[in-house]
Amino acid sequence: MALYLGFANVTLGLFNLLPGFPLDGGRVFRSAAWARTGDLTRATRIAAAVGTGIAWIMIVGGSLWLLFVGLAGAWYVLIGYFLKSASESALGQVIADRMLAPLVVSDVMRDPPEPVDADTSLLAIIDDRVVARGERCILLSRDGAVTGLLTVTDLIRVPRERLAETRASEIMVPVADVVTVTPKTSVSEAMRLMVERDLHQLPVIEDGRLTGIIGRGDVLQQVEARMRFGRIPS
Repeated sequence: MALYLGFANVTLGLFNLLPGFPLDGGRVFRSAAWARTGDLTRATRIAAAVGTGIAWIMIVGGSLWLLFVGLAGAWYVLIGYFLKSASESALGQVIADRMLAPLVVSDVMRDPPEPVDADTSLLAIIDDRVVARGERCILLSRDGAVTGLLTVTDLIRVPRERLAETRASEIMVPVADVVTVTPKTSVSEAMRLMVERDLHQLPVIEDGRLTGIIGRGDVLQQVEARMRFGRIPS
């Protein structure tokens, strides 16, 4: 068993040294390419391309092994497929991070929607705001002051037969507990908060005033637009 585990660990270590991103060897290779080109995005593309090439070699080689030698070739096909997916995903993540790095929330946020009275029924909110307007985050107010936040996730948790009789104030997240950002918060930080807290949108607060809303969709649209028009920083 010790010999088998030792062989498996040595094999895994050697595989991890292959110059294909995002393997450790690929990260070293990317560093060398970055030093030579002075362009992180280009270096990442080169390292990811090498990683994808290695993955295809494993997939093709594993397929031939599977056809002419034995079932062990299926492992190489599987590992190659995961390496290819990881390489493409890592490249996309690096490019997205580079594009978002110089942006702050004020560059991406939308104007805040009109708040809904906190005593409005959930059924009315679903009909008027979620279905009619496609809103996923509804601000609630009472006497002109924002009192809380209601999301589609909160609405889904309520049984359908209780939607007409339940008021928004009964299930809302109080404004004191709402996760917020400021216009000067980096978009990367805002995105991290949304992912960690499983939120789709964040209110943007400045000097106690609601100035906008930023959502995952807003960030993704920004990334897509910059990729489409080649606005990718080096």
